[in-house]
Amino acid sequence: METKKIKYIDWAKTAVNLKLLRRDDITLRRNVCHILSSDCSGECADCKFDMDHLISQAELAQVFKVPENRIVNWENGKSKPQLEYILYYCDLSEKAMGEVVVFAR
Repeated sequence: METKKIKYIDWAKTAVNLKLLRRDDITLRRNVCHILSSDCSGECADCKFDMDHLISQAELAQVFKVPENRIVNWENGKSKPQLEYILYYCDLSEKAMGEVVVFAR
């Protein structure tokens, strides 16, 4: 039997990953748009939000229902998001935990 080891999170690299997700992930962009736009038809071609641009920290803060500076702190590695927020990132981006969180080697 293989010995199991604790996986430690590399918070500095995870912070960079969160920033990259906000800037580059189209699934996250679509889900944030859907949440923020009360008249969302689900047709991204008709959307008032530009799908070619990154999600702002303010937009993401609205979706997470947190102050904008919390998003800034997460992305700069000044604070760590709670597990609930990490799981929400996973849901919104439709990614597995290992694609959002970076584990130390």
